[in-house]
Amino acid sequence: MANCSMNITRTCQSSSFTCAYDSKVMLRVPESLYYTYLVSVVFNVVLSVTAVVGNSLVLTALLKTRSLHSPSKALLRSLALSDLFVGISVQPMFIAYCLSGLLESFNVRCFSWIVYPLLSDYFVAVSFLTIVAISIDRYLALRLRARYRQVVTLRKANITVFSVWLTSSILPIARLVAGKVSVLFSCAIFILFIIVPTFTHFKIQHMLRRHEMQVSSQFYLHREESYLSISKYKKSVCAMRYVFLALLVCYVPVACVALLYVQSNPNFTSVLLPVGNFASTLMFFNSSLNPILYCWQIRQVRAAIYNLVNAISCC
Repeated sequence: MANCSMNITRTCQSSSFTCAYDSKVMLRVPESLYYTYLVSVVFNVVLSVTAVVGNSLVLTALLKTRSLHSPSKALLRSLALSDLFVGISVQPMFIAYCLSGLLESFNVRCFSWIVYPLLSDYFVAVSFLTIVAISIDRYLALRLRARYRQVVTLRKANITVFSVWLTSSILPIARLVAGKVSVLFSCAIFILFIIVPTFTHFKIQHMLRRHEMQVSSQFYLHREESYLSISKYKKSVCAMRYVFLALLVCYVPVACVALLYVQSNPNFTSVLLPVGNFASTLMFFNSSLNPILYCWQIRQVRAAIYNLVNAISCC
């Protein structure tokens, strides 16, 4: 048990994507935090179910949707798949960690806290890098115009997705091998996640404004199909923007708690621990929120899910 506690403490000290916890409350939950853990368990059970159901519907809908460009579908499928695994693996492991602390099941508590940060780091990194890839894809679609479908192929998109999932595995491996490397790598991913989508967003808005200024009446008469494609493109960019902002809003609180925990004195940790639990739950909420954003912003996905739900209801 002593070795187990030391391993947990070491894991917490190298925490990057998840909030670190005090080693003194690692194996046994203090009475003051009992209800905090209980509320976290209830919320995460509900959110785990909604994440699994929602992203399963999205993945099925993407298989049935033919109107979306295949490379774009591959990237969107990667994001939905990472959210699905959050509901299947990360949240159940977090629930096990909380429940084992309440029930004083020390072996489960030890195992879940070692595994939970590794899974969380991995799938958060996958989501971040996938958002980066989607933002680049939307930028290239406007930049390349007619050449987009020749340049951005399904094969290249699949290679990008594979690279994202492979690169993200460096983070949990680094956490196990060298905590400082894990922190540096996680910071690099977060900076990339902020800079690239922000840069592409401003470039896209600039190109769209310039495009609108160059539009003439002849364009509307003879290029109506191109105009409609621009309209659909704007909707896809808007969807990307909402997904990016949702992930940012859901992630920032847990990152702030982790930074405060590292810098704070031991007496302040009693306040940060319950806040950290709820911040982690908010981060998990993003996996349940994304399917709603897809349905709201992407008409093809919304229609496919509507037909799928109707078919299930009839059965």
